[in-house]
Amino acid sequence: MYDFVFERELRQATRPSIAAVRRQREDDYHRDRSPAAWRPQRASSKANATPLPSARHMATQDRTQAARKKTSGPAAAKPASESTLYVQSVEKAMKVLMAFDGSKRQLSLSEICTLTQLDLSAGQRFTFTLTALGYLNKESESRKYELSPRLLDFTYHYLASSDVVNRATPFLQQLSQMTEEVCNLTVLDGPDILIDQRGDGTAIVTIDRPQRRNACDFDAWTDLKAAFERFAQDRSVRLVVLTGSGGHFCAGDDIVAFAAAKADPAHAEVYRQRIQEAYAAVQSAPLPVIAAISGVCAGGGCSLAMCCDFRVADATARVGVPVAKLGLVYPTIQLQRLAWLIGASNARRWLYSGQMFGIDEIGRTGFADAVAEGDVVEAALRFGAPMTAAAPLSIAGSKAQLNAVLAGQVAQRRAELDAMVARADDSEDFREARAAFAEKRTPHFKGR
Repeated sequence: MYDFVFERELRQATRPSIAAVRRQREDDYHRDRSPAAWRPQRASSKANATPLPSARHMATQDRTQAARKKTSGPAAAKPASESTLYVQSVEKAMKVLMAFDGSKRQLSLSEICTLTQLDLSAGQRFTFTLTALGYLNKESESRKYELSPRLLDFTYHYLASSDVVNRATPFLQQLSQMTEEVCNLTVLDGPDILIDQRGDGTAIVTIDRPQRRNACDFDAWTDLKAAFERFAQDRSVRLVVLTGSGGHFCAGDDIVAFAAAKADPAHAEVYRQRIQEAYAAVQSAPLPVIAAISGVCAGGGCSLAMCCDFRVADATARVGVPVAKLGLVYPTIQLQRLAWLIGASNARRWLYSGQMFGIDEIGRTGFADAVAEGDVVEAALRFGAPMTAAAPLSIAGSKAQLNAVLAGQVAQRRAELDAMVARADDSEDFREARAAFAEKRTPHFKGR
């Protein structure tokens, strides 16, 4: 429906705007003249120059027009929507609107032409048309364009009738009041977890939800769990770096998505369980996992970073557990991880205040193992480089033992842990290590 409304208005405004561009160039192009006024001026001048037609001439003209209607009626006329020129015009107009992708709120005419690959004449024509229709606003001082609120006409009624939006709105309003920040609802499409598996035995896992500061919904937690379960079975991967896109690590759980899930208690429980499964998959992966942290690392994102073996942070990192500002209580297993990592006293201060802390506090408390200068992912890869040459079975066994000790699960996992020790004693890697030592060369481990 909205596309039809736009196309109809575009069709009505395009023809007079083309005439306007031909008559007005550069600086005087945007003077306030009504396109509708031009045609009467031309018609009146022609009337003054041409004598009134005779009655005989008018009768002949009527017959000619009737014949034209008969041979070119509605059945023979080509609909505007099927015209190649018309379709291309609508497509170009949409390109102009889509040039405003959020990276800049205002664009000059030259910037619009560059982004849309339109020439200056076409850029002028379409910006003028869209401004006349009310879809663009032009600031008089800077002479730059920006999207107008009228674009909400395309989606407002659709979104306003959405059950998800209706359920999420109270939570958004409450969160906005508590944080004193504007909270938006964003619907994302495409993969949320990107995996870059390299030939050197390393893999980079990126949480790709930058519009939400990489806050994870159910699908993202599911994809994260699946990725690390796959790494557990892949001998070619020796090191994983976990990071986020758009300058942030992870803002935790997507509050809007979880609020919608809470409407169904059974679904909410499945949702909580999936988050814990994702944490467990990261923590139990039998290889080193390093969190490369920049920007926001909050709540569930902080828990995710603590599930990694190491954390490398850059100067932009801000870490915290803001449960005290949200009226929530941190889950016990996550609180346990925090206390292990930074100590009980620091954990109390982080939890009770709900503050976000910068790189100085992150380093002082031991939350970060290293501070990156430059690209945080590359710094994490350098930090983990020595581990990629180590024996995979040794790392897997040591990690499982440490996790069992810290969780107080040694007794329950005794048989499993002893089996890992026995397997390493009888492995090819152990024999390779002894041979390399005797031959005074670097061992080459295969993970078996």
